[in-house]
Amino acid sequence: NNTSNNTSNNCEKVILFLTDGEDNGLKKNKNKNRTADLINQVSTLQDDLELQSDKRARIFSFSIGKLADDAIGRQLSCMHNGSWAQINAQDDPLTVLNMFLKFIAVARNTSRIYWSEEYEDASGLGKMITAVTPVYSPRNDINIPGALIGVAGHDMLVEEIKQLAGDKTSSLIQQLQQSSKECDQVTINSCMQQVLRGQEGECPDISYQSAACTKFNDKYYQKSKQRTTWEVAKE
Repeated sequence: NNTSNNTSNNCEKVILFLTDGEDNGLKKNKNKNRTADLINQVSTLQDDLELQSDKRARIFSFSIGKLADDAIGRQLSCMHNGSWAQINAQDDPLTVLNMFLKFIAVARNTSRIYWSEEYEDASGLGKMITAVTPVYSPRNDINIPGALIGVAGHDMLVEEIKQLAGDKTSSLIQQLQQSSKECDQVTINSCMQQVLRGQEGECPDISYQSAACTKFNDKYYQKSKQRTTWEVAKE
């Protein structure tokens, strides 16, 4: 609906998969291949989505409660560039569910300014427009972008913009709003994904050759592009 109503820039597709139990079909049907069939079905749907929109969806899975199954959720998230997390009784569900925002925010680590649509000020000041920019913490020691801390914003009266831009005000505001709808180039490599998932949500070890980093003693290390040979290392 957001896409059809033009209220979304359609830059990112996200699926949240939640479960508080087990797949009863595994017990009823006794189909050992049911999990594999489900995983394959999701992959097929992702293929269809990519054909329609040139973009696959990230899948973020959440197991609610200690008795909830996590096998399917973990597999889906690992295969589709997302993450898995468990929501326990003592957890704040919204905090855990917002985990997917870390992925989207960290990949858009930018100082761009985004402009809102025009809106009526609640206090009756008139038409307003807001400019916001994200604020991030510094990059860590393996050059992974920092987390989104918050946003800095400033409200402006459209009338004030008219005093500066005159009869070009409408065109100027449209240009600013259009630039805010442009998609940033999102790049999250395999190393960044593992760090963002956290220790409990890590996926199985990925291929060393294709990985951007390697793990040792529960820490990730950026791989050097100029690795030494074994013979040199022995010396």
